Parts: sequence; structure tokens; C-alpha cells
Amino acid sequence: VVLAFAVVLPSAFGQINVLTNKMDNARTGQNTAETLLTISNVTPNRFGKQFATSVDGYIQAQPLYMSALTVNGATRNVVFVATLHNSVYAIDADTGAQLWQVNFGASVPSATEGCSGVTGFNEIGILSTPVIDAVTKTMYVTAKTYAGGVAAYSLHAIDVTTGQEKFGGP
Repeated sequence: VVLAFAVVLPSAFGQINVLTNKMDNARTGQNTAETLLTISNVTPNRFGKQFATSVDGYIQAQPLYMSALTVNGATRNVVFVATLHNSVYAIDADTGAQLWQVNFGASVPSATEGCSGVTGFNEIGILSTPVIDAVTKTMYVTAKTYAGGVAAYSLHAIDVTTGQEKFGGP
């Protein structure tokens, strides 16, 4: 699966963080602080694909975004992507470079969950959008795993700068 990002030039520095599904706790989907995208500059000549990055499964969850995050010793704008294969990726939002990737274990075959009619989806892993606590730099993710014939959800708290589990989780 390839993930493509479209952005308006110049770079996305200083943009508002997207830390939860649809932008805010009210789930409005609005970015009332938007300053770069306007009707006059979102044109075929100024807006388009910046890069494509491969990931290990389908994406059902909304990607999240944090600006000016220190990862691997450098300040970066970061997009976080979760897949149905139970992986979370941190991707440099300006270059498309993968910063880290973590996998939470075997996803559940969709046929065992009665979802065999869902076109293209052969597994169920991370379905819902994670949430990021910017103060503690913690991402909370639910992953559905399959081991020993048993499917179960687990809640993971991971450090957004490294992808490592926090608090002895899951």
C-alpha cells in the first residue's frame, strides 16, 4: 500500500496539529486557524502530490500530524499513520522519510470476524484513529490482535518520538 500526501507550497511549518479524529474533540473536522490554504492558492499549479510512502497494510484510521516534533535529534513535522496490519508509522511530513515504525502483532483475519465481504480488506488491526496527548508526547492506539485462535483488543500508549511502548503496556 502506498500513502500519498498532497500539500500546498511552501512547507507545512507552523501548521496546527491534528491530534485526534476530525481535528478536535467535537469532531467538527474544521481547522478554523487555517492560514495557508485559500481559494486563490489551491490550484493545479500550486497544490499536488509531494511524496508517496509505502506502508504495510490498508489505512482505515485518519492520519495525525504534529509540527516541530523532535525525532532522532532533529525537529520535524510528522505525520502518523496506522494500518490494518497493526502498524503505526511516523513519517517526515516534508520529505516522506520514515522516522520509525512499530507493529503490535498479528492482525485478525477479516473472515473470522464476519467481514469477508469487505472488498480489499483481508485483515483487521488498527481500525480507529489514534489520539495524541501533545503534553506527554504519548499516542494512544487500540489494536486488534490474533493469537492462539483468540482475537482481542489491546490499548497501547507509545512515545511519539520513538514508537516505544510507555507505562509497561499494553
